[in-house]
Amino acid sequence: MKKNYAIFGSALMVAVSALTANAQQLPNAGFEEGWGACKPWVPKNNAKETGTTPSPWTISQVGGIGPGGTGATIVGEKCEGYNSTSAVKLYNSPNSVVKTQTVPGYMTLGTTWSTAQGKAAKNKDGGTFGGIEFAYRPDAVSFMFTRSHGTANPNEPATVVAYLWKGTYTQANVPADISLSTPSKVSMVDRERNILGMTTDQGGEVTKTDDAACIAKIDCSIPGDASEWTPKVIEFNYLTNDTPEKFNIIFAAGNYWSTDLGQGNTLCVDDVKLIYYSRLAGVKVNGSDVPAFAPDTYEYTMAVEMPASADAISHELLGKAKGSTVKVDLDKTNNKALLTVTNAAGNDIDGKASHVYTINFAAKPDPSNASVYEGKLVIEMGGGVINEGDETMYSVYITPTTEGHCDFSLPNFSLDLGGGAENLGDITVENCTMTHNADGTTSYSGHKDNLTLSLGGEPIVANVDLTGTESATGALKMTINVMWLYEGSEIPIDVTFNGQKKSTGVADITIGEEDAPVEYYNLQGIRVNNPESGVYIRRQGNTVCKVLVK
Repeated sequence: MKKNYAIFGSALMVAVSALTANAQQLPNAGFEEGWGACKPWVPKNNAKETGTTPSPWTISQVGGIGPGGTGATIVGEKCEGYNSTSAVKLYNSPNSVVKTQTVPGYMTLGTTWSTAQGKAAKNKDGGTFGGIEFAYRPDAVSFMFTRSHGTANPNEPATVVAYLWKGTYTQANVPADISLSTPSKVSMVDRERNILGMTTDQGGEVTKTDDAACIAKIDCSIPGDASEWTPKVIEFNYLTNDTPEKFNIIFAAGNYWSTDLGQGNTLCVDDVKLIYYSRLAGVKVNGSDVPAFAPDTYEYTMAVEMPASADAISHELLGKAKGSTVKVDLDKTNNKALLTVTNAAGNDIDGKASHVYTINFAAKPDPSNASVYEGKLVIEMGGGVINEGDETMYSVYITPTTEGHCDFSLPNFSLDLGGGAENLGDITVENCTMTHNADGTTSYSGHKDNLTLSLGGEPIVANVDLTGTESATGALKMTINVMWLYEGSEIPIDVTFNGQKKSTGVADITIGEEDAPVEYYNLQGIRVNNPESGVYIRRQGNTVCKVLVK
């Protein structure tokens, strides 16, 4: 990479290469400690101190040439922080000797270096290599910043570059210092351009270990000025699902990749944090999306019953960090599900490592409120009526749930495909729309995907569309279009129910209390003569209660 480095100078000290405790965050990220003399790195004899730097970060101070450090230039210093006493101020500075040359101000957790040849400063190059050991997958970087512009290049943006990688990249014959004759050359390990797959102006062949890979990266420009401390969050772009081994981040006062740097452009940085999302990107209930879901909205209401099992609630994590957990709890008493997302690696943008989403469901319908209709079915399949002359009376149950909604049930649906009528099971469509019209009629419509029935012991999967009208006197005509999904084909079965309202379920039965017979109904409001084990509605006279039959 070409940069306007000073004619005279050298590279910078080597950054600390390993994190110890709390490895999921960055060391000294508030810059409150570790300030000491900066000894810029060069291939040899790098004892010249120039300016200061907050260890293990390295500011791109330039040490100059020779024992006297001719051309030494400072491009960063401590400043007052965001609600603290310390932050880092970076600035593009004119070289201390040749004012027309601009030294870029940046800092990194890796090692900074620069090169130029002769008094004309030919073949200028530089940047960062190395970083810190790191084995986590953060979702974003957040920090506070201020910045201002000089007059030389007022439109130049500041830059944030960050990357996670594994393995080792090595470039041979990289000029690595500033010399009046010929710069020294080194084999440079983990140069930022090599990891990011960018071209290099100087240096030889790039080799890498078999496992080497750039896992995630950030390359973000920050335009404009900010006179007050301003928050910034930048998300990583993940390229692989691998676990990183190393990490580096660079903050630059100007365009880090440019050769046209503006003197006087500044960037102040404080409170650098890695963000680990503990939120969700989406939630499904029984395969259907929770409406209008947003990661930062934590409570929802759905006009459907709560599923019987937590397995019916699926979710997608917002973050990329491995080890995040989602616990789904069903509160059956209050008809709600609680999804608790926890990220043990670190905190989210709001400083929390865990968030809870609440989904409120409609109360389970009371089967005693079901309206019962009796009538006949017309079943059409293959272009003809397949139950011609069938006088079987069927019962249909409509159970109001929430305002304007109901559940539909046609139990014991039978079909004769040539070998005699066979019970396929119950056709149920939950959360149908129920509209009461001005003329006293009621309209119904509903849809259900992947209804499971059974034919000859083999499962039948079908989609169901339901439309119907009930007259003011209780006459119900319901069209039930069943689309049988069979071996990649769709086989339509059109069912028409014509019937009359007989009762409003259990609640319509009136009988004396003491000597009344006991009657049982399942949870769909269907009467059961010989209940087996399970939960049922028990009614004796006008007394109705739920019971567990063992």
